[in-house]
Amino acid sequence: MAQEGKAPDAQGFIDGLTGRVAPLSKALALNYWEATATGNDALYAKQGELELELRRVFAEKEGFETARALKADASITDPLLRRQIELIHLAYLENQMDPVLLERMVSLSNAIEARFNTHRALFEGKRVSDNLLAEVLKSERNVGRRKAAWEASKTVGEAVSSDLIALVKLRNEAARQLGFRNYYEMRMTLNEQDPAEIARLFDELARVTESPFLKIKARVDAAVQKRFKVKPKAIRPHHYQDFFFQEVQEVGEVDMDAHLADKDVRKMVEAFYNGIGLPVTEMLDRSDLTERDGKYQHAYCIDIDRMGDVRTMCSLKNNRYWLETLMHELGHGVYSMNIDAGLPWFLREDAHTFITEAVAELFGALPTNPVWLKSSVGLPAQVVDGWAPDLALEKKMGLLIFCRWSLVMVHFERALYENPDGNLNALWWDLVEKYQKVRRPDKRNKPDWAAKIHLTSSPVYYHNYMLGNLYASQLLHHMASTVAGHPDINTLDFAGDSRLGKFLRDQVFAPGKTLRWDALVERSTGKPLDPAFFASDVAMP
Repeated sequence: MAQEGKAPDAQGFIDGLTGRVAPLSKALALNYWEATATGNDALYAKQGELELELRRVFAEKEGFETARALKADASITDPLLRRQIELIHLAYLENQMDPVLLERMVSLSNAIEARFNTHRALFEGKRVSDNLLAEVLKSERNVGRRKAAWEASKTVGEAVSSDLIALVKLRNEAARQLGFRNYYEMRMTLNEQDPAEIARLFDELARVTESPFLKIKARVDAAVQKRFKVKPKAIRPHHYQDFFFQEVQEVGEVDMDAHLADKDVRKMVEAFYNGIGLPVTEMLDRSDLTERDGKYQHAYCIDIDRMGDVRTMCSLKNNRYWLETLMHELGHGVYSMNIDAGLPWFLREDAHTFITEAVAELFGALPTNPVWLKSSVGLPAQVVDGWAPDLALEKKMGLLIFCRWSLVMVHFERALYENPDGNLNALWWDLVEKYQKVRRPDKRNKPDWAAKIHLTSSPVYYHNYMLGNLYASQLLHHMASTVAGHPDINTLDFAGDSRLGKFLRDQVFAPGKTLRWDALVERSTGKPLDPAFFASDVAMP
């Protein structure tokens, strides 16, 4: 702690802290990469140890007092210095809890995540991957087999639910130690978000999307009735085409997989990003793109060292799902790779998690753009032009379905931390019926909510996906009008247009965390975050 009457040396404090934290952060990222690539239990155990080692740095009382003193020092006016101090103070604040409690939280969280990543559901007498179950829900016509696959996808929830509730209680206890009402409130505040403002925003989204969602849902259910010869009241979750009714459902004639089977998804995506001046070849060469037993079954992008070592973990197949997924994950990747390398270490991150999600969503949505499918994927014009009406519908459907799904997640997670001993199984399906209009399964009382890995691995995060959609809409409208001079966002073709890549690099990526998210949104689009752009994109006639 600084001597009484003498202000601490801000730059010296930050430099010393960076020297301790940066290597630990890199070791943590590398170990997570290896753990998820292999499913090795020892590496998952080590992940918890490394995370604790990093968090113990920010748990130190002396460092916290120094950070607090620097934050209160009005003589520090340099904006980059002040911004680092703000972020460092938040990092210290988060970790000012009982070290035994912190260790229990980290250990339990990593144990649950390891169980998620290595879980293989029992289906038709065999242990199978999520990819196989997803394929059954996508293409199987036998309703009994679909139902069995859907139920199998939820067995991981039964395996982790009791431990997840215990983890929620530990997180709440930690939050109360720091003066917060619960962990939900704490995470919002530490991420520079106002819980009341987020709640208000999602209430507004529920209101403005209710009518267009009902129109989209009616189309989906009409297709389900026709496909499975069922009456409306008989439709249940296993009739839909993904585990949580959070993705686009096929209602038209768009069978993109048939046209992608003989193409190379990696090469197409690589050529696209390279062509707009955001090179990804080195990142892909460092990545792990092949499916195998024990490997993490989902996808993520990770910045290993904030020095350019960015990678993605995927299990690529030449189909639409993985085309969209790789486009999404490399959106995260080009953001990380194009943050100004000259910034201090604590500022070499995205402005906010929802800002990088917006970029990922922006690129991940391009496979619904007919012009892009012809120019970047090379699909026949005659085929794509025939798909155009259905693709336009799918884009709106994707935004609306995900918005309503995110309403379930946001309301459930808030309630989970407010009362982890409540009837969570019933609450989950109450919210699904209210916001997604999906009837609950008959006579089922299982912890289906716990099958969503984000409740464990990314707590109080899901609302950022939806905020990302709001910013993506606003950003796309701005780029179309002011950068590309293109009046129709639905046919704006990024392919080969380095102006769009340069705009993103200069106005969104390069500043890193030098600005708060709200300032970054206004800098890059000329106005504060405004849901009106999203509402216009999902309007239905």
